[in-house]
Amino acid sequence: MTSDKASDMNKEMIWKNWKAHQIGKHFFNVDSRYSKLVKLGQGAYAVVCSAKDERRRGQKGDKIAIKKIMDLFSNKSGGFHS
Repeated sequence: MTSDKASDMNKEMIWKNWKAHQIGKHFFNVDSRYSKLVKLGQGAYAVVCSAKDERRRGQKGDKIAIKKIMDLFSNKSGGFHS
């Protein structure tokens, strides 16, 4: 098997476990183990959601935060605000 085919297979295997969630106009592509995404807040460059980690269901720490950074480098000053 060539390295290109192996690389493509690895990518395919990784993306099989991902799921898209729409929060308002934003899409979060996260591992399928995370569910019940709820928007917590939004700033100029990011949206933050909470989610349940299904692998840790019922355990302490089963709720997590996911931050999606958007268009950070769309202008010259963007990198200074991260």
